[in-house]
Parts: sequence; structure tokens; C-alpha cells
Amino acid sequence: MASVTLRNVTKRYGGAVLAVDNISLSVADGEFLALLGPSGCGKTSTMRMIAGLEDISEGEILVDDTITNNLSSAERNVAMAFENYGLYPHKTVFGNIAYPLVVRRRSRRDIEDNVLRVAAMLHIDDVLDRKPAELSGGFQQRVSLARALVREPSVFLMDEPISHLDADLRSVMRGELKRLQKDNGATTIYVTHDQLEAMSMADRIAVMDHGVLQQVGTPLEIFNAPANEFVASFIGEPPMNLFTAHVGASDDGRSPVLIGEHELLVLDDRLRAGALADGGAIRVGVRPKDFVLNASASDASMPAEVRVAEALIDRVLATLDSPAGRLRLELPAGTNLREGERVRVAPRADRIHLFDPETGKAIRLV
Repeated sequence: MASVTLRNVTKRYGGAVLAVDNISLSVADGEFLALLGPSGCGKTSTMRMIAGLEDISEGEILVDDTITNNLSSAERNVAMAFENYGLYPHKTVFGNIAYPLVVRRRSRRDIEDNVLRVAAMLHIDDVLDRKPAELSGGFQQRVSLARALVREPSVFLMDEPISHLDADLRSVMRGELKRLQKDNGATTIYVTHDQLEAMSMADRIAVMDHGVLQQVGTPLEIFNAPANEFVASFIGEPPMNLFTAHVGASDDGRSPVLIGEHELLVLDDRLRAGALADGGAIRVGVRPKDFVLNASASDASMPAEVRVAEALIDRVLATLDSPAGRLRLELPAGTNLREGERVRVAPRADRIHLFDPETGKAIRLV
């Protein structure tokens, strides 16, 4: 297998449209990295440059220590599984999987051995004589993956490979793909807009927006310590509540964070010097699970009115109107809330996220 390194990589289309903006990123040998972001964020363009399907406007891409900018896709020894399965309708499953080896003029015995090996790995060895049109979407996806894997590539690239499948089959395929990657140790870069796929499958996640790399980290790092407001709002379902507060003046070095007259927390010398000014605005983020319902008025809390309460099997999702605006709360199953009910809510002090109102960057408490 191999490592992949992007050094200051930029992609422009037509000299004007900036699709990827100065990305630097390293993927370790054998790592499963997810490129995550909304549609149009540049993640597919990044993958296509790694594959050699798009020219690089600026920067370098290395596989191990080899700069690949001027190498063809075939010379890079990378394999790609697309959102569109791209199977040959006139060939059997065996013929589709074997095609990359036939092009390389491998021996008949070698082709057969490798096709059978990969087909067994993906549990499609009993459909090798069928045509793609005779298979379900899930089986077609496995054939597409088998065709990529049979090449034994240094790097395995996947672009939204299971987005067309139904929810149940996507769940199955997430587990299959993760198992497959662990079994063969392939360095894998996986493009998706689905945070559940990224969080459940990847060793690390690279979050992108508008062509810019926003944050790289493990799923827990991305979730628990988002680098900025975009990552905070994009990761998590329901998404993080974000609202504007202000920092109250204090004479003793301890400054309250306020929504109107309601105190949410008190900042002390854990805050990096100069990060905030008394009286200034600050952006506050609280995940739906990190509110305490019916806190006392003496706590760092604020009043709210229940707008909607959705009772699910394992939890209650509540929408509340508050001085901070509309809030989403995730509460334990059985929580009894009525529309129009007045309550008090308090964010857990150790779970509050703070962001600079101008840059959107996280302000870390130390």
C-alpha cells in the first residue's frame, strides 16, 4: 500500500472557478480517510486530482515519495469506485471484474484466481455468470468495488459509492466496506456528503467547504472540538445550536456570558488572554444533548417555551423558543413536554463551544 500527500493543491476550472483552494493533507499508509462536505465543496475534484482524472492547477500530489502530477491515471496504481457503478452491461460479473486484468494482459489462470478471490471477499462469487441488469443495486455496487480491488492498487478511492442505495442496504454496505478495508489494509480515501458514513467508517475525517479544508481529525475530535462554526453546524444530527451572546463586564476578572439578562456561564482565567473583550459579542454553540431541562432560575439558565416535542422510540426531540432564538434539544425517552409549556434550560458548562463572531473560529478554553 502507500501514503498520499497533498501539498498546497489548487484546482481552477476555466481559470476562474476556484474548486479547490490550497489544500495540504497527508493520508497514512493503510488509513481510511473520509473527505466530507456539502455538494460543491471540492471533495470530488480533490479525489479526481489524486486519481489523475483532473489536472492540478497548483501544488503537488505524492503517492509515497513519488510526485504524480505528470503521471497518467494508469501509472499511479490507484483504483476508483464511482457513485455511478459504470459496469459494462454486455459483460458478465466475471467479465466486469476481470477487465482491468485483461487490459494488463495477465494470464488466464492469474485472472481467474484473482477474480475468484475478490468475489469471495465481497460475497458475490455465486453471481459471476450473471449480467449487471440481473442484479440488485447492492450487488452491482459490490461488482464495482470488486473491479477496483482486483487491481491490488496502492490507493483505493471511493466517490459516494453507496449514495444510490436504500437506507437498510447503505447500513449493510458501510459495515462491509469498513471490514473490507481492514482486511486488505488498503489506503482508502472516501468522498461523501453523509456525516454518518464518515463518522462510522473513517479513521480520520477531512471536512471541506467552498474548496477549503476546514478541519482534519478523528470522528471524536471533529465532533467534540469543531475548529469553526461551519464544522460545528455540519457535524451532528440534529445540528449544534448556534446563537449570539455578549460578554458582560466584570471587576474581578470573571466575565459572564449573557443572553440578554440571562447568564449562561462565567469565563475566568482559563480563557486565553485577549480572546474576548468585555461587552463584546461572542458566538455560542451547544449540542442538542447538552442542555439541562427545567434548571432552576438560580442556575446559569434561560426561559424557553416548547414549540414542538417529537417522541421517538429512544429519545424526545424538542424545539423551543428562547431569548437565544429557536433551540433544538435531544432529551431522554419518556420526557413529557407539552406544546406551549414554559420551561428553563441551561447548557452544561463543560459542553459549551465558543466561536469568534467575526472569523467563526473556535475559541478554546484552556
